[in-house]
Amino acid sequence: MRILTLTGIKKKIGSEEILKGIDLTINRGEFVAILGASGSGKSSLLYIAGLLDAPSEGEVHLLEQKVDFSKKSKLSYLRNKHLGFVFQFHFLLPEFTLLENVMLPALKSNKDQKEIKERALQLIEFLGLKEKINRRVYQLSGGEMQRTAIARALINNPELLLADEPTGSLDSKNTQRVMEIFKKVNELGTTILMVTHELELTRHTTRIIEVKDGLIIRQTPN
Repeated sequence: MRILTLTGIKKKIGSEEILKGIDLTINRGEFVAILGASGSGKSSLLYIAGLLDAPSEGEVHLLEQKVDFSKKSKLSYLRNKHLGFVFQFHFLLPEFTLLENVMLPALKSNKDQKEIKERALQLIEFLGLKEKINRRVYQLSGGEMQRTAIARALINNPELLLADEPTGSLDSKNTQRVMEIFKKVNELGTTILMVTHELELTRHTTRIIEVKDGLIIRQTPN
């Protein structure tokens, strides 16, 4: 099943054309890397795929349904229900504990709070953070913060996890750990779309899409 389809995607900022006509399909179960240098358009592509930004031209279909970017409340609902996000910087809320940060996106749903907490605890244990559950953000290491952000992204059991340079602020040891987590998450059924400029990270993925100057120049099964 197709999770995401992008057709004829163009993006202009002022007179500059960032994306020049992208066609891309992401199928359920894939772990896809978008590879490219800084300024290639890869992050702009991810933001449109994640419904965080609207294309200037083209269509986005999520789970076979066309996305209407003019309906902001609907976009918010689709992101919260179907998508998870991991960015280069964790964006955790310092006033909350690790557990509270993980639970936060799910509190917008109609799920029982006890059920949400149980799901959060499972993710925290899966990511090796059980001993830090009541710590606040400033008490966590960089790697622990990013693993907390991954748990938060997975709390609503998203069909698609989008990651924008998720290891960009980490050392090599924590980079390896995060990529191993992504691989396990993908093996458990979550589709992943990851932007990176590091070729080494793509060895964990099932498909590599190379972007240059706003165009897809190559796709490689991994």
